[in-house]
Amino acid sequence: MPSYKIGNVKIVRYIDDTVDTLIVSSEHLSESLEIIKGQNFKSISIGGSYNLSDIDFLKECQHIEKLYLKGENLRNFDGLSYLVNLKIIAMNDLNKKVKLDLGNLFSLEELYGELPTRATGLSKLKNLKRMQIWGYKPLSKTYSEIGEIENLEVLHLIQAQIESFEGIGQFKILQELDLYGLNKLKDISSIGLLRNSLRKLIMENCKNIQDFMPIGSLDSLEHLTLQSCGSMKSIAFIQGLPNLKFFNFEKTDVEDEDLSYCQTIPTVYFTKKKHFSHKQKDLNNLKFENVPFPTL
Repeated sequence: MPSYKIGNVKIVRYIDDTVDTLIVSSEHLSESLEIIKGQNFKSISIGGSYNLSDIDFLKECQHIEKLYLKGENLRNFDGLSYLVNLKIIAMNDLNKKVKLDLGNLFSLEELYGELPTRATGLSKLKNLKRMQIWGYKPLSKTYSEIGEIENLEVLHLIQAQIESFEGIGQFKILQELDLYGLNKLKDISSIGLLRNSLRKLIMENCKNIQDFMPIGSLDSLEHLTLQSCGSMKSIAFIQGLPNLKFFNFEKTDVEDEDLSYCQTIPTVYFTKKKHFSHKQKDLNNLKFENVPFPTL
């Protein structure tokens, strides 16, 4: 991670980032603000060298578009309301008991990190397009509380306390859904409501899903990963996925042993088991040009 200094203020370029980020220091707050405004920095990080409990100084830099928040010292987040141009926010290692209202971030397009337990306002983020969060614990244990984010295109949930897909149909244009470690997830019957939009579905370490058949109604699906998901009665449901090009079910068992349904999929990965009807090499020998594609 390359870095340099302007006076006493550190500037870094995070991995996979395209702009420099200024690290705000409470010890050199005035100098940090002067550089932010004078050189028009649009990406800043608050944490580590920031020891104040509030972020009210944001009133003086309303042009900020990207914000990194980190550290248990932060207690008062009212300063966020000044960031009328904020597009991306990432948060990590915050005190889980603090109040955090995200409802005023109307311009927000991307949200990353672990939210405090008392975080509110997610449903008001109407312009949010991408969300990747850890440990989400909705009271309903469904998607109902965030289903109003109608412009969401990408949703990643890690270790979320969700039991069913109720409410997921409100994501009208969701294209990618990644779920990791949702051990309480049982019912995915409502996933068919995403049939016209969802192109990529990843479920990993979701071992209590009772029925995978509803996945077969996702007409637009191109990429499917069901890794370390216990066992499936059958993978016959993939017959209903005319656009599927990639299927990975490594470390997930298939009870009826029949892998013949994979023969028209260009790329398939699975963990070898003696009772499976096909071996990996049997599927890899397929010629790509023989795979049927939908008529334009």
